[in-house]
Amino acid sequence: LVISRAGVRLTPLKADIFDAIKRRSPHLIQAAEIASQIGYRGNSIKMHINQINDVLEETDWRIAGTRGKHGGYRLVRRRTGSAKERL
Repeated sequence: LVISRAGVRLTPLKADIFDAIKRRSPHLIQAAEIASQIGYRGNSIKMHINQINDVLEETDWRIAGTRGKHGGYRLVRRRTGSAKERL
């Protein structure tokens, strides 16, 4: 099963990660909170976010991350102009 988000195809797990980040944006969401919201028990959220950003490369969107104690992820526009597809 493949799901479309922001004009790209994602696996169900990656779509769930994308949705959790989108719901919180423009505020940050930490990887542990993403995992908790989607019921994910692995420790590779960062890897999945990197893979999502790889497929988002051709769109106006990317997932930006910040480091540190209060770091997290949020959805941001990569460049000006209209998105390939409305979120």
